[in-house]
Amino acid sequence: MADLYTIAKNLCIDAYRKTGEQPLPKEITDDDAEIGILEISINLRNAIAMLPEEIQEILLLRFSNELAIKEIGEITGFSRFAVGRKINSGLKMLKSILSEEDFS
Repeated sequence: MADLYTIAKNLCIDAYRKTGEQPLPKEITDDDAEIGILEISINLRNAIAMLPEEIQEILLLRFSNELAIKEIGEITGFSRFAVGRKINSGLKMLKSILSEEDFS
């Protein structure tokens, strides 16, 4: 899940840089940080819901359940190479969805 949050965080930062909006405050309170994490989480969940079910399942097994690629292959019946390709493809799709959705 860390990779997904990193993508979302970086897209937020890029969006602020492109639009020239107010820079992020230098000192962020705990409440501000919690709200930001919640917003990222909601955006991420919505983006994941837009992916094909097969990709959703593989990404959730990998990042939420922290399963190894080999284990995911055993569960889904795909080779470890196919699982790796689907993970990479899913992450690219997520990056594309997140960059188009709220930040364009």
